[in-house]
Amino acid sequence: MADYKAAKKFSEFQLEQARNAAFQKVQQKLDEAQAKYADDPSAVETIRATSRTLVSDPQIPLAVKSIIDQSDVWPDIVYTLGSKSEELQSFIKLAKENPGAAIRKAVLIEHLITQELSKGSKSPKADETPRDESGKFQKSPEKEESDAPRPPREVSGRGSNPPDEVNSAVKNNDFRRFRDSQNAKDMSLNRRR
Repeated sequence: MADYKAAKKFSEFQLEQARNAAFQKVQQKLDEAQAKYADDPSAVETIRATSRTLVSDPQIPLAVKSIIDQSDVWPDIVYTLGSKSEELQSFIKLAKENPGAAIRKAVLIEHLITQELSKGSKSPKADETPRDESGKFQKSPEKEESDAPRPPREVSGRGSNPPDEVNSAVKNNDFRRFRDSQNAKDMSLNRRR
């Protein structure tokens, strides 16, 4: 009986240590999220509430929790899941009923977030504010003006011929546009006769 009690106490101790380690890990991730979303306190609160909901629900399979937990963009996934409460409830229900589908959905969300963040680190579009590697907005650099003169513009009244739709369609291997353009061309020739 003493051995059983000792083994039980030891397993309880190990379980408590694992919980503490998991709590420390989540706390560290929450601190990183708070640093990333420092300018948006509501986002930080959404991340905290969502992570609390996901971690505390014992019916969510460990595999689903692990997929989300091990992601490089953890705060973004948790924020995306928790930004709309009906979507979060839908995800939790999916995780309980069909863990495989929930894992695929979490992986898809991670992929889309990673794609969006990688766009931000490359060349931004003219109307977008650039982002750094972590996804934070950067100040856009001021446009540099060159000392070189502007290129000359043609000011004559002559214009160039409109592009030939048929040739353009052939070059782009677009049969539908080729057929429509050629039919329109043939119809206009028949009307003239």
